[in-house]
Amino acid sequence: MAKKTVDTKKQTKFFITDKEQHILRMAAAMKNESMAEFCRNVVLQQAHNIVKNFKPPKGS
Repeated sequence: MAKKTVDTKKQTKFFITDKEQHILRMAAAMKNESMAEFCRNVVLQQAHNIVKNFKPPKGS
């Protein structure tokens, strides 16, 4: 019996202007990546930096 695979990937959509899309396409092309892969990498890197540098407020 074949095992059922589970797709754990989620899709996130957001609206960007034509100018923003052009900038993203150019940057992705410079790194030789697809626009989706480039955006994913940038978002994950920024999120990692935020979490890494987060300092919770001291409790009283």
